[in-house]
Amino acid sequence: MKKKKKIINVKTLDLHGLTRFDAEFELEEFFNQLKEKNIKKCKIITGWGKEQKPVLFTFTKDWLSAKGYEYDYDFGSFLVYLNN
Repeated sequence: MKKKKKIINVKTLDLHGLTRFDAEFELEEFFNQLKEKNIKKCKIITGWGKEQKPVLFTFTKDWLSAKGYEYDYDFGSFLVYLNN
């Protein structure tokens, strides 16, 4: 008998198609909501950008670092750990 994996629901923010300005606004709002709800982990999807120019990916990585968040990432998404 196989052991069942526990599926954890992670709040997700998808920034695909947004400008850098709009993405910053969405990030601020999203993280404020997460803090209010005492959520400890989230996923942010940025995509990789047109013609391999990762504008939102780079911006989001810099934003998370500046705010002091710990995160893991791959091409186009972040898993962020909040220390509420």
